[in-house]
Amino acid sequence: MKTASISNPNDVCYPFSKEWYDDPYILYHGTSHVYSESIEKNGWNVNEQPYEIDDFQNICKLFEDIGWDGTPKNSGHSVLRSFTVGGNDDYVDVKPASFSQNYWTARNYSRNIGGESIHYLFLAIEDILNISENKQLQNEHRDFITTELNELLELQKNSKNAESPSYGINRYQIFLDNFSLDFFDNAKITATKILKKYEILKETHFPVVYALKVNPEWFENHEFEFDDQVGKNIEIRAQMNIPTSSIIARMDFPKGIEHMTVYENGPQPVLWDKTQWNETCVERKTLNFKI
Repeated sequence: MKTASISNPNDVCYPFSKEWYDDPYILYHGTSHVYSESIEKNGWNVNEQPYEIDDFQNICKLFEDIGWDGTPKNSGHSVLRSFTVGGNDDYVDVKPASFSQNYWTARNYSRNIGGESIHYLFLAIEDILNISENKQLQNEHRDFITTELNELLELQKNSKNAESPSYGINRYQIFLDNFSLDFFDNAKITATKILKKYEILKETHFPVVYALKVNPEWFENHEFEFDDQVGKNIEIRAQMNIPTSSIIARMDFPKGIEHMTVYENGPQPVLWDKTQWNETCVERKTLNFKI
């Protein structure tokens, strides 16, 4: 396994060879360095996660008991519900590891403290602690629920089918019933307890990107071939364990990664084709991206 360290947080260049860049069977996995020892010893195993899924379900339940999705800037609850726990708890029993044909997608994911799930857990907990202590935020959300409930009650009153809004009425009534000092006191206790379990990861995290040479049969139904028009798969989920023997390189970013996104359109930042990329950087006034 090749290893290298990128000390410039603004470095967005592809760090490997053109041969690797063109190979559809070389995938990338962005993660936190705190998991490197385990990955390099055990690989990636289906449903083997570095956290307790119950913690994520419990945090999601706090939001859902009062019908709140958190603050828009955080998106903690929505990400946990969609990608960690699953919309219908789909990932509670089976949670495959994810990889990408796109180096920059993996690079972006590696910025998440402790991995994507842990990163958004921190954000979700931040929201829970905020609303548990912020009376104004509590009142604003309670007013929102009350307004929605009253609108549904009025709709039911004037509807020929009085049963049609009943599901929504029941939901909003439950949200209001859950609003209490006890609820927010207990929510704060639960969130703080879970936070203490994982916050050590904040102190030891830095981004890591692995490159793997893989067998397409290890993954769910994805086309591994690509061309310039179609592009590369940004996410491919494993359907079986991925062995450590597949790892061909690891890139460490000990000083972090300053910029998360790389331009979705236009040239990719590769060392063997600088001109067009640098011209784009000049046009977009992002000179710190220049190669």
